[in-house]
This record gives sequence, C-alpha cells and structure tokens, in this order.
Amino acid sequence: MPPVRTSMTKRASRKRRETIGTPSRGRGHRCRQSTRPRTNLSPTRRAPAEATGAEGIPALPLPSDTIQPRLTPQIEQSIPGIPSGSGTPTIWIMGSSIPFWAGHHAATYRSGGSNLNLPATITWLGHRGMHWYQLDKAVSDYLLQYSPPKFLLIHLGSNDLSTPDLTSIKLIHQIQCSLYRYNALFPSTTLIFSSMLPKLYWHGASPTASAKINKKQLKVNKSIKKFITTEVNGCYINNYSTIKISEIQLSRHDGTHLSKTELEVYLNNLQSALHMFLNKRTNVYPPN
Repeated sequence: MPPVRTSMTKRASRKRRETIGTPSRGRGHRCRQSTRPRTNLSPTRRAPAEATGAEGIPALPLPSDTIQPRLTPQIEQSIPGIPSGSGTPTIWIMGSSIPFWAGHHAATYRSGGSNLNLPATITWLGHRGMHWYQLDKAVSDYLLQYSPPKFLLIHLGSNDLSTPDLTSIKLIHQIQCSLYRYNALFPSTTLIFSSMLPKLYWHGASPTASAKINKKQLKVNKSIKKFITTEVNGCYINNYSTIKISEIQLSRHDGTHLSKTELEVYLNNLQSALHMFLNKRTNVYPPN
C-alpha cells in the first residue's frame, strides 16, 4: 500500500489560511496576511505585539516608526448646520499629491470648504510622494485614533507607474490585495477608487516614456474599475471624462501636478461623484 502523503496537503492548507483571496489577474501570487488594527485607542501607541490580532483575525500591519504619512494639516470641518456626530457620514480621501493639493485648494478657495458642500464630514489625508505599498501603514496609523469611515476614497498609484520593475500586472495585484483586505477588515466601509490621471511628464522616467506610461495607467485603471465594482462592491470615479492630457494649458509648469483650474475640475468631479454615491444612485461616475 503506497504511503499517505500528508505534508503537501498540510502545506497547501496552511498557505490558504495565510491569504485573503486571490486577485483575478494575480496568477501565481497571493495577498500577504495582515492583522487587525486596534481602533479608538488613546494617542499613546501600544507595542506592536498588543496591536496584532490576538484572535487570529486578519488586520493591517502597524505603521513603521520610521515611515509616517504626512497628513494634510487640519483640513477637516463640518458643514454649517450639520453636526459632526455619528449621524453624519464620514469620508476619508487618501492618496498622494493630487488629494493633498486638492484638499488644500478646497479648504482655501471653495465656498463649500473641505466638505465640498456635501452632507458629510470629509477628511483629506494626502501624502506627497506616496507609493501604494505605503497605503496600509497610513490607514493603520489613522485607525489607531478613529473608527473606520463610511467611505474610503483612494487616489493613488501614479508614483508607482514609473517604477521600472513594477509591471502593470504587479501593480494591479497590489491594489487588488489592498482592496480585498479593507473590504474584509471593515465591511461597512464603501471603497472608492479615483482613477489615475494622465500626465505630460512622469517623475523618474524619461520624457520619451510618457506615452508608454500613460498606456500602462489606462490598463491599471480599466482593471481596477472592473474589480472594485464587482469583487468588493465598491465605487469608481473616472476622471478621464473631464481632465485630458491634450489640455496642456491647464497643467502646472512641471507637467505633473494639477493647476488651480484643473484642481477645480477635479474637485467638481469628486463632489458630483460623492453626491451620487451618498444617495446610492450609481457605483460608477460618470454613469455608464
């Protein structure tokens, strides 16, 4: 009688327990396991051993003491006449330079302020130069002090597109793993992906590579649009309908960041999209 082979089964079973789903295009790759963050803690951070999931439930890793997100300075306010209590929906807008400057512009120049004239409390958490791999640490850092929001809007990934060894498939896999993780850890939060924008120039890449990177960005946006709306019941904002690469005069001199005119267009896009998402009219903006 042939011997019973159990070691392979045990290894396979262990590997399945250490993952949270397999992204649709991540063949041969698995999402890394993480541990649940502790929310509503006192400002004094506890040791990582106490903040990891003692119950064995997946959660986000604690942020490193050496890499801390630069949060937009106090760009959070309540709409006049609407209390900022538990009855008001909360929205976190996280990402790199685009939401950083958009939040500053909204608080400084728009009549509706940071909340974009919406019946919600919006917190802008922009981190200039941020890459996707830093997102989990930024989310964990904020969850140490606050409960999960009603909506988590993410505008991130552009700084990863010009990384030579990070293919579009690898970046898609990273994004999918994060969205899987957040959907599992705080299922009452609606995830929103704001599409990456085209650029005339990409930091860290030669000017001749811009067209190739813009195509790469389109591929990632298209894949995440399908994924977030079908796999995690999230929402998607398509910024291409209003901000086009051909409108060179609207860009800042560096060809990378948005000018004041483009920031207004971008904020109008977010405001309209969030209004529809809050009223559950659609999960894609503009509607298909």
